[in-house]
Amino acid sequence: MPNPMKSYELIFKKEPELKKTPRYVGLGSKVYLNNALWFIKVRWIVVAVFFIAGAIGLLFADQFYSLGIRIPSIVLFILTVILIIENLVLYIIASRLNENSPHRIVELNLWFQIVFDLLIVTTLVYYIGSIDTFIVFTYLFHITLACIFFPQRKSLFVTLLAIFFYLSNVILEITGVLYSASIFVNNINTNRDNPIVSLVVAGSAVFICLVIWYFVSTLSETVRKQDRELSKTNDIYIKTIQEKDKKALITIHDLKAPLSGIESNIQVLKYQYWKEFSDEIKNYIEKIDLRAQSLRERINDLLILGKLASANSFNEPVELLNIREMINDICENINEKAKIRKITIDIDLPSELLLSNKKKINILFNNLIANAIFYSYEGGIVNIYSEKNKNTFCVYIKDHGIGIREDALPQIFNDYYRTKEAVRFNKMSTGIGLAIVREIAYNLKLNITVSSIIEKGTTFKVIFPLDINVQNKSKEKI
Repeated sequence: MPNPMKSYELIFKKEPELKKTPRYVGLGSKVYLNNALWFIKVRWIVVAVFFIAGAIGLLFADQFYSLGIRIPSIVLFILTVILIIENLVLYIIASRLNENSPHRIVELNLWFQIVFDLLIVTTLVYYIGSIDTFIVFTYLFHITLACIFFPQRKSLFVTLLAIFFYLSNVILEITGVLYSASIFVNNINTNRDNPIVSLVVAGSAVFICLVIWYFVSTLSETVRKQDRELSKTNDIYIKTIQEKDKKALITIHDLKAPLSGIESNIQVLKYQYWKEFSDEIKNYIEKIDLRAQSLRERINDLLILGKLASANSFNEPVELLNIREMINDICENINEKAKIRKITIDIDLPSELLLSNKKKINILFNNLIANAIFYSYEGGIVNIYSEKNKNTFCVYIKDHGIGIREDALPQIFNDYYRTKEAVRFNKMSTGIGLAIVREIAYNLKLNITVSSIIEKGTTFKVIFPLDINVQNKSKEKI
């Protein structure tokens, strides 16, 4: 029974850039924007609840009245219309913002929603009953969210604003400026007309709101403090790793000098004294030469990987490059290795112009083609071909070699990873080549798919995104 083909896709994901730790660790523009959009979604639920409650109150007014309840349907309908208009306006504004928008603008949008919602809640509290019901605790929803979104001083401002709106209701009712509204036909609070009792009830609600604010804001500040400490520790850790990597790169680079001395002495022995050596000594020198070449390749790979991993390479200089010419040059340079293993390289590529970083694309394909040669069976063939779609140009490197196990596919791009089969088949393998391919793919925003069948071969598919402007430039150049 034939082995089924297994696939794995290396998808570009941009790593977040390190930013300086702020004075307090709050929520960034992206999170604020997400919360603003979330508020808009929740508000649609409130709109539905207000409309349904108003409709029920209107349809069953007599039944509710017989129970001593009077639902303010007209008020609920008015609030529904106001919320719909508010939501539409806020959605239009929020849809024009993104995570790169100024933090102040995104935060201002959230502040506007909170303040406007507090006014809506205050209206609802008044008509339901400021001191006759527990509706006052509706404010706690915004107070709690403010404690999560903002530092303690700002969340206190939201809390005090809610208290101000609520107490304004109560005082205006007590002084007779507003009539005392309630959903109850006969107010449950029999001492409603007593200002002292009304103030005590209102004061109790205010006290509970302040207690809830204190506990939630204190907890949020504790979490922010820990987040700030973790962020600072993480910055120190990253700097330490970067410094360590920098020193390691320097050490690896310094190894090139003594290695060059070994290689030059080998060449002297080969060209000046070769005839004087016995076959046994010649064999030893050939082994030393082979090991030296392997060591140089490993040092070069480590230097390339280190530079790719340590540098912020997401804004690479790009230029138009002819993919067929580039791969032809790579295959000419690597042809000696292919001849040793009697591998045939079959290239079927159009003269396609792509916009990318020439140096890194060269390194990427050099590693993929070299891998295809090293892991092919002797006398095999490596096929290099392409496929062009509307939005992508794909280059395939296909060998007919040992293949890769399904469980190993997600790991092959890890640093120094080598399967047992790869080690047995190619003892000179370092496990660095595909890690370099990974870093270049991330840097240049390329996706790579690898498909494999054990004992049948492996195919790497490099996916280049196409842009209409680039295609026009390509046509002009051709």
